[in-house]
Amino acid sequence: MHILVAAVLLAATTIAAEAAHIAWPGCQSRCGDVDIPYPFGTDNCYHRSRSGFQLKCHRRSNGKPDRLWLPTGGGRDAEVLEISVPNSTVRIRSRVWLFGVDNTTETHLHFTHSGKAYVLSQSRNRLVHTGCGFRANSWHRNRSGFVSTCSSSCPAEIATQLILSGGGGCNDDVGFGCCSAPVPEGGLNWFRAQFQWNVTEGTSLIRRNASLVAVESEWWSDKKNVKKLKKNLLQGNASRMPIPAILDWSFDHSTCIEAAQRPDYGCVSKNSECHDSTGSAKGYVCWCSQGYQGNPYLNDGCQRTTGPSTRQPSAGKIFAKGVFIGMSLLLMVIGVIYILDVQVIEEGEEEAKQVAAVAALCLQIKGDDRPTMRQVETVLQGIQSSNDCFEGNPGMQGMGLSNNTIFEGSNVVVHDNNSRRFSMEREMLLSATFP
Repeated sequence: MHILVAAVLLAATTIAAEAAHIAWPGCQSRCGDVDIPYPFGTDNCYHRSRSGFQLKCHRRSNGKPDRLWLPTGGGRDAEVLEISVPNSTVRIRSRVWLFGVDNTTETHLHFTHSGKAYVLSQSRNRLVHTGCGFRANSWHRNRSGFVSTCSSSCPAEIATQLILSGGGGCNDDVGFGCCSAPVPEGGLNWFRAQFQWNVTEGTSLIRRNASLVAVESEWWSDKKNVKKLKKNLLQGNASRMPIPAILDWSFDHSTCIEAAQRPDYGCVSKNSECHDSTGSAKGYVCWCSQGYQGNPYLNDGCQRTTGPSTRQPSAGKIFAKGVFIGMSLLLMVIGVIYILDVQVIEEGEEEAKQVAAVAALCLQIKGDDRPTMRQVETVLQGIQSSNDCFEGNPGMQGMGLSNNTIFEGSNVVVHDNNSRRFSMEREMLLSATFP
């Protein structure tokens, strides 16, 4: 049984080590469910040569995950949902602007303040407008480039009922109760917006106002999100819905050639490369070279991989990796239990249940329901050093487990396969080492 605990503890330590090598050494690498990769950081752990990399982790005492906040200037902070070093993006909870029927003049909308490391991404977002009887125009703050425009109407009482339920979709250019338009070109800190009202295109069933929000394009492509967002905004429930938007960021305003001559050059890891940014944030960014992955902004942050560099990981790949790690952990537990002889199982049945309970918790779909790696480590160390039941293991109690949480009414069948036990255990431990 001790080899089972050791194997799971080794796997947990390996996973924790992989996640920890993203922040500045000795600094906080996670806030709630969000990783904090350098050059971003809390307290004194961020890159200081450019404004915008300092974050705030809001501690909550109600049992809910902590929240990470990004100061955007003007006294308004944005909640951070995800930070990507390979993509040079920050996923935030977007702000909703509301306009009344009398707002026909030009308005300046500040998304972030000038001088920050990040701007609203033109290629990764859409401007979504909801309401009835208006044409919305948006353009770059210096009036350069094209005007982003769309219009929305509510032509009939029957159609309006459909609109209020979130139906009818949200077309580009012209829509019913909703329309979307591209983000004006250029790196956007703030932009100009104008609403032109047409009372004949409105309806008495919907308040005569409009809303504007920048929305992540990939998220917006899901029809379920379109319907939900449209319904909530038209009914005035925008605050209840987390709406994602994407910010592009760069390490510095300089080009790679200029930055390489300066002492604060950002691509410090071996096997890293400098690239002039192709996103909305002008300047340069750093990538790990082909065959390496990690954080190029840290010394030795790019580590060798067996495959190509993961420069553009999708949300699906990140989710798949998490599922793979969880399933690997569960299969490791099942495999070791399977090869243990009946006598060991009888002597350590309670320990086996405890380890399997930890593995099951690690496979919960919601991040809020999964234990932290520190909790897993504490519990496994407690199991390894003691034969006490759940109630005697403070780590188990901290994770909210009782004797009947998972195993009530269950049976474990173990086949006699002693001849292969040692070789399989040895192979499993050797395969769980670092690359």
